[in-house]
Amino acid sequence: MARAAPVLFLLLAAPLGAQEPCCRSEAIEIAESYRVEGLDSRRFTHEGYWGSLGPVLGSERIRVTPLGASVEGRAIRAVTFGSGQTTVLMWSQMHGDESTATMALADLLHWVADSPPEDELRLLLEDRLTVVLVPMLNPDGAERFRRENALGVDINRDARRTATPEGRILKSLRDSIRADFGFNLHDQGTHAAGEGGDLVAIALLAPAADEERSWNSVRQRARGVAAVIAAALEPDLSGRLARYDDGWAARAFGDNMQAWGTSTVLIESGVLAGDPQKQELRKLHVVGLLSALHAIATG
Repeated sequence: MARAAPVLFLLLAAPLGAQEPCCRSEAIEIAESYRVEGLDSRRFTHEGYWGSLGPVLGSERIRVTPLGASVEGRAIRAVTFGSGQTTVLMWSQMHGDESTATMALADLLHWVADSPPEDELRLLLEDRLTVVLVPMLNPDGAERFRRENALGVDINRDARRTATPEGRILKSLRDSIRADFGFNLHDQGTHAAGEGGDLVAIALLAPAADEERSWNSVRQRARGVAAVIAAALEPDLSGRLARYDDGWAARAFGDNMQAWGTSTVLIESGVLAGDPQKQELRKLHVVGLLSALHAIATG
């Protein structure tokens, strides 16, 4: 399906009011130390992914919930950690050829499962947050490494009709847990930041919740979280961070999540020189997500 090229605006510096996230150094160490083996290529199958996660999912710190199946019958699962009052929903690979964050979520779960009992960051997140992850929402698309599901439908344009089983699963999960925060995790093509700028490595957005692109409290919270992620990644990606186009997309999940009351951040993984399999961007995703979770947990 052809798509218009988004407009990306260069983030010139850490956003106003942001400061260096306190867990950045720890997050980098986690991303490097808890990398799940078997995911060295950005193209992998449903079976291969869940097989790589097998040892992790046996941890008593993690709960796995079957949510249903894709068009072709592949299992879609939620993986949850923590029991705090604030609920966070993360979903990845709703486009089957956008797998960077799916790898990062595996690493995040590896850390949750195998970090030492006294790990202060994990204990903080477990105490204050309930984090629900849906890696590989579109397993049929992942099998073909294409954007759409097995029926040729773009799941990210199915938020209103929920005509696809994958779209229904995501909407039902959001409603059942009444997610306070959401992370809509994607990959994007090759785009420059601004006029003649560097190629974008990460683009961020607190999506619009209405056609007027107004700033209610739900969207404002999302913007604050995006600012934390930008501050965490700025030292590594100066000149390669961007704000994604915030035009209202009436059928898209990120925009509708915002409208439904879930403060949602879009993260788009772009390109880095010398990183064709997006392994460096995989690491930076872990850094950004952990910094965001810490910020949410600490208010």
